[in-house]
Amino acid sequence: MNPSPDPESPAIHRFPGRNHQFFLIRIIIPILSVGFWGSSTFAQEKDLFDTFSHYQSFLWLTAESKPTPALFSALDALGVSGTNVAGTASSQLHLKHKRPFYLDHVAGKGFLYLKDETWRAIYSDWRKERRLPGLSRPVNLFDPQVIKKARARIDQVLAPFGKRLTDGAPLALALDDEISFGRRNIPVDFGFSPACLRAFRLHLEHKYKNPEALARAWRTKGRPFKDVFPLTTAEIRRREFILDPVDWNFAPWADHRRFIEMSFAQQVKKLGDYAQSKTTKKIPVGFTGGSAPHPFSGIDWATMLKGIDFCEPYDKGGSRELVRSFAKEETIILRTLFEDHRHPQANQHELWDYYLRGDNGVIIWSSKDYFNDPEKLEPKPWAKRLTKTLRKLRHKSLDGWKRAQATQAQIAVIESSASNKAHWLLDGRLDGRNWINQLAQHEIEQNSQNLTRESWQKLLEDLHLDYVHVAARDLGRRDLSQFKVLVLPRTIALSNQAIEVIKRFATTKTVIADCQSGLFDENLKAREVLKLDKFFGIKRTGRKVNLRQRDLKNSLAHQANELRYAEPGIKMLQKVASTLRLEDTPCTIVNRHGKNGRSVYLNLLTYSYLSTRKLNQRVELLDELRVIFRIAGVRPFVEIRRKGNIPPIRIFHRQDQHADYIAVLRNWRQSSRPNSAKSLSNLRPIDIEILLPRAAVIEDILQTTKYATTDPNRPSRDSSIRVTLLPFEPLMFRLPR
Repeated sequence: MNPSPDPESPAIHRFPGRNHQFFLIRIIIPILSVGFWGSSTFAQEKDLFDTFSHYQSFLWLTAESKPTPALFSALDALGVSGTNVAGTASSQLHLKHKRPFYLDHVAGKGFLYLKDETWRAIYSDWRKERRLPGLSRPVNLFDPQVIKKARARIDQVLAPFGKRLTDGAPLALALDDEISFGRRNIPVDFGFSPACLRAFRLHLEHKYKNPEALARAWRTKGRPFKDVFPLTTAEIRRREFILDPVDWNFAPWADHRRFIEMSFAQQVKKLGDYAQSKTTKKIPVGFTGGSAPHPFSGIDWATMLKGIDFCEPYDKGGSRELVRSFAKEETIILRTLFEDHRHPQANQHELWDYYLRGDNGVIIWSSKDYFNDPEKLEPKPWAKRLTKTLRKLRHKSLDGWKRAQATQAQIAVIESSASNKAHWLLDGRLDGRNWINQLAQHEIEQNSQNLTRESWQKLLEDLHLDYVHVAARDLGRRDLSQFKVLVLPRTIALSNQAIEVIKRFATTKTVIADCQSGLFDENLKAREVLKLDKFFGIKRTGRKVNLRQRDLKNSLAHQANELRYAEPGIKMLQKVASTLRLEDTPCTIVNRHGKNGRSVYLNLLTYSYLSTRKLNQRVELLDELRVIFRIAGVRPFVEIRRKGNIPPIRIFHRQDQHADYIAVLRNWRQSSRPNSAKSLSNLRPIDIEILLPRAAVIEDILQTTKYATTDPNRPSRDSSIRVTLLPFEPLMFRLPR
């Protein structure tokens, strides 16, 4: 028998009644679940750990921690499924006890990652050079002998497994950790060895066909390809920054940086293919510790992910969502978990957040931080707090969510590798020689394009909309029919082909850009005629951007809750509408194309949203974008309603032929401008109403509780449930079709 419906929710009520159920969910069930979630051990659920079809957790073992039966028992008690095995270390105990593991440093430490002693020896001397010449990478990946040594190391690591892998053999192979062509994101011009330059010149000959075309593109004197040299960062800065912006041409530098990305991805793929050739069972091969896009890391995710199927990216500057977008369907994605000292439950939120984004497991750093004593194996409080969440993440109640497919996104966010390079140069235009002092942490906090990318991700997530990134260079060959909106985040560099694709898209759909669109071609040569200005309905009186450098100098300093226009001197063409102005500067410029198409030029610096959203106040930019997306026909699968402002909340949606799966999680996490410990301690549970697309009997798949429909004949827009959302845990529902 159904009780009377909740008067505040006429279509759906909680069963057996809101107050009783609230008590049951929030008080009784958590008490019982300590035993429920804590009862399983690896021995009882070993069938769940044979592949990445179930969530895997690996404790990274330091030198002091050795695999033993006692360690495995301790991990069972903590809900941890396995460990890494470092290189040539023995995995016999793992195989004997059927303990999952992945192999670490399969290609050896020092080939794809430059060791400290190797790096310091060359970096300190290079910085003393007045003109900062180009260098050969100390471990030269263009040297056949170096590659031969790396392959010999792979042979050595895989030899104990033989040609036929036994049950419980490595779940994945990590060639190395924190790989980069240089040293993470530190700006040093590697790639000037004779072998590298020979390969680069062949690349240029294939691209430009003849020396005259290259000379025009680079604005250099014509010379045979065999005599061509790229310009270093110091040289391109000296040559270009004395000129007017309309004359800038960074092609002699940008072509070389792009070649390094392509070559580095190719070498990683070749080593991975070689490792897989040694096994009869296809094992995912890749690397751990990937960085954000950067001109000197050698990592462009759209290129790198074509050749690997195992990856652990550091989520800096929105890298995790780039990986999600560019990875092959079978690619295994992990997250490295470091203890978060800001709040006792912050790591639980991190585990859930990345699981819902599609992660297949986690690498917990490290045994030294997990146990008080590596011999006594007494877990630290942090380890104990994670146990319940780790068990939930591999419990059979999540099987339906795991099997379901993520719904197709209707929004494509363009990721332009060329734009990343251009913005890096422009960020440091006024830095003088100080540009060489930009260390990796500097790039996390002060790279304006990383901030812009992550801001757009959070803008869309806070609007509860799904999106994927699409590489700008793929626009000419990518099917865009599934998308209703293209977003261009400060896409300053675009090819002519990409511009034509964007224009065609806008004849029936919507294109949104924030600022500086298409000022350069894909080779970073400034355009004399700006091909997108008329398309967006704008006219420029200059090529300046209102980018205040002090906003980038301290990642936590800018807490202003106001919109800021991006480009001064922007004028509107006739018959173009503006819905927002700041200081008499048009900031939202709408132009119609054909019957149903439109373009929207947001003359706004969107990167400051990362600071604005933390204030939990109503944000004007969100309101502007919400209207634009709704006009474009893009709406979230479910909507959130509550009294007062809605704090950042992420909605995840998956589906199979029988049901839709919905997860709702507080979305306070961000990498480039993280929340403070004080802000996390102030987070409280919030009551929200979830508006559903249809009436149905809804199951809470974490609490095994049902929300029952009282009148399935009522309009679907009246179907909703009222729930309490905690700061660090999700709500997950199954909505039958």
